[in-house]
Amino acid sequence: MGDPKLRTISLGGGVQSTVMALMAAEGDFGPVPDCAIFADTGWEPRQVYENIPWLRDRLPFAIHCSTVPGARRERTPAPRNWRSFRLIGFTFQSPVHWRWPM
Repeated sequence: MGDPKLRTISLGGGVQSTVMALMAAEGDFGPVPDCAIFADTGWEPRQVYENIPWLRDRLPFAIHCSTVPGARRERTPAPRNWRSFRLIGFTFQSPVHWRWPM
């Protein structure tokens, strides 16, 4: 297998992924990543949104934020006893959306 052309990490913005990003920046997992990707659902806790700018100032690589415009407005609250998440899979032609009870 050849050398990867792009090294990225998935960043959730919480405690675990923040520590992972800081360790990756120090080279603890091999070569330093080229960037991190934060997939913003629009429903993250306030602390996550406060943490991303803090983390941006400390990493030697960029954090790219991905979001779906209006994602928070489009989601209807689920009943208290039901948990769900949106899984977005990409095919060659178009994105496919699933709603999956947990």
